[in-house]
Amino acid sequence: MPNIPSPLYAIVGATEAAAKQAKALPAKVSEYSASRKRPIAFDPRSIDLPKLDLSKFDMPKVDVAAVTGTAFEWAARAERTYEDLVTRGADVVDRVTGNDADPGDVTPIATPESAAAKAIQPKPAAKPAPKPAQKKTTNAAGAAKATPPKDSN
Repeated sequence: MPNIPSPLYAIVGATEAAAKQAKALPAKVSEYSASRKRPIAFDPRSIDLPKLDLSKFDMPKVDVAAVTGTAFEWAARAERTYEDLVTRGADVVDRVTGNDADPGDVTPIATPESAAAKAIQPKPAAKPAPKPAQKKTTNAAGAAKATPPKDSN
């Protein structure tokens, strides 16, 4: 079996999950509509989303440790979801092709402990490059004169 990258399995898995949810939606809407006294029509364009007011947001009051912890939790949840989608995609490929697609054979992903932790850690400050030494030359009178090096750019 060819080595298929895990993002492709994840796309297949996500597509299969979305298709399954889409197939169930009309039944759920009908069931909900039947439980009400009058039928409803579902139009996603009619949904009003709440507005976010950032004027009340005060940055100095943000608990950075809590935000970082939440970010790590989200990263771990995202990794679990991704791995579930890869497994689901491999199962779909197995079912469709009849081949034995093993999610263990796919290209591995980074774990939150390695990739996310490194991404959030502050980078050490870069050391400035040493300045080139000035050349000492002498003029016609024999006096030493320091000349700056020429730029190679």
